[in-house]
Amino acid sequence: MVDAQQGADRLASGLDQARTGSMALASGSADAQSGAGRLATGADSLSSGLVRAHQGSSDLVTGLDQLQTGASELSTGADQVAAGTQTLRDTVVPPLTTVRDTWPQVQGDVTTLASDAATLTSSVSGTTSSVASDVNQAASLLTQIEASNPDLSQDPRWQQLRSTTSSAQTRTGQAAARAGQINARAQQVQQAVANSGTLTAKVDRAIADVNALNDGAHQVASGADQLQTGIGRADAGARSLDQGLSTASRGATELATGAHSLQTGLAQLSTGASQLDTGIGQLATGAHQLAAGLKAGVDRIPVLTADQENKAVQVLSAPAQVDMTVENPALYYGRGLAPMFFSIAMWVFGISVFLVVRAITGRALAGRASSLRVALTAWLPIGAIAVAGSLLMLGVVWTTLDLAPVHPVLTLTVTVLGALAWSLVAHLMRTALGTPGSSLLLVLLILQLVGAQGLYPSQILPPFFAHLSPFLPMTYLIDAFRVVISGG
Repeated sequence: MVDAQQGADRLASGLDQARTGSMALASGSADAQSGAGRLATGADSLSSGLVRAHQGSSDLVTGLDQLQTGASELSTGADQVAAGTQTLRDTVVPPLTTVRDTWPQVQGDVTTLASDAATLTSSVSGTTSSVASDVNQAASLLTQIEASNPDLSQDPRWQQLRSTTSSAQTRTGQAAARAGQINARAQQVQQAVANSGTLTAKVDRAIADVNALNDGAHQVASGADQLQTGIGRADAGARSLDQGLSTASRGATELATGAHSLQTGLAQLSTGASQLDTGIGQLATGAHQLAAGLKAGVDRIPVLTADQENKAVQVLSAPAQVDMTVENPALYYGRGLAPMFFSIAMWVFGISVFLVVRAITGRALAGRASSLRVALTAWLPIGAIAVAGSLLMLGVVWTTLDLAPVHPVLTLTVTVLGALAWSLVAHLMRTALGTPGSSLLLVLLILQLVGAQGLYPSQILPPFFAHLSPFLPMTYLIDAFRVVISGG
């Protein structure tokens, strides 16, 4: 309350200062509203002019784009033509030059070739003094020799000679035909060379024309490239101008919009400033009243002593007291687990005893006694052993581990009844089912370890075991042992 009183005093002082500022704000906002009106009018004029200028620059950019496209196509075409003429020159001129320089020698070589071809033809296939006539004469001589000496026809070497001579005649005929073709072709070439006339002068004119065409095409391509470059620079400049005018136009439009918004906002500010000045005046008056009221409240608050504060703390922190009462204490941890383990031990005896003892002998089954008598007669030894073993277990635990049951007689009675009941259950299962009966007893034991409430009450068991617990016989024997050992 003291801090609140001091804060109210500072609030009242601050509101007095704020009142002075709000009066100045109301006066200044009115002047700012008038200036914003003049600014909005000028911004509207600037925005209209820049919009017209931007439209003109857009038209200029469009025209230059079209011109740039045409110049690009012209440059590309000129470059292609120049490349084509250069390829034509590089392809045609060197062969033409070679033809021009070697043509005289070609004429001489063709004449010599024709003469040599005629000589070759005469040497190969002439009527006299030729290879063909010599081979034919040799074949004729061999025929005459064979006629004069018939025994030679059986000589393998003579036969080989005759075969070789025949092959030579065939090949000589083929060579003569080929030589004739070469001679005819050489005569045709010689005639064509003779009819060529002034081929060298024609080749010179063709070389000069190709070079002139190539030089002109390169000049046109260079000019087209320069034209495209110039138009590109003009287009870039026009785009920069258009972009700048676009930015300026948007800025001018935003400026005009902002100026009108500013004018409207300043009008609202002027109205709000007047209202703020009025409100701050009311707040200042209220703050002074609050400070005075808090001061009066501080004077009325009582001051507690240390004892009064401690008593109030005790009342608020401990409003209730909790007591715990144990009605049937199990002094030792083992006393709480003994009911479960006694029941398990008796059940395990029922499983294990029939692993070494037959449930009913064949002799008993062969007799004429009733079924009930046969069953009881077979069970009595097992029941007696179960009771003796259970009492021995209870006695050892009682005397050596301080079991000290609350109801000794009842403890003995429950032990005997449990041993008899479990041995009867085991006898029934083994008699009815045989060996599988022992397996079923083992399954029941496993279920009872969890569901018979030997370790945990049914309220915290899984739902399956909680619902199964009332149907398990070990549940009731464990409860009985707990009552006779610990009370209740």
